Amino acid sequence: MSTTSSPESAIDRCQPADATPVALEATALESTAPEYLRDLKRELTADGLVPAELTVAACFDEDCSLAT
Repeated sequence: MSTTSSPESAIDRCQPADATPVALEATALESTAPEYLRDLKRELTADGLVPAELTVAACFDEDCSLAT
């Protein structure tokens, strides 16, 4: 088995995207199911948008950090 190394890295091959980053509030999502998130990303990409940030506010029922 042999492996070959490429002289250029993944970052070198990366091209700038012509897309506008958007921030989404977690409460704006209908679901966190993988299918829903894939469809949402596809729709945003079709509109020239990129989900660049997702903001989530969470609280836990337990006060103990080990319990959470």
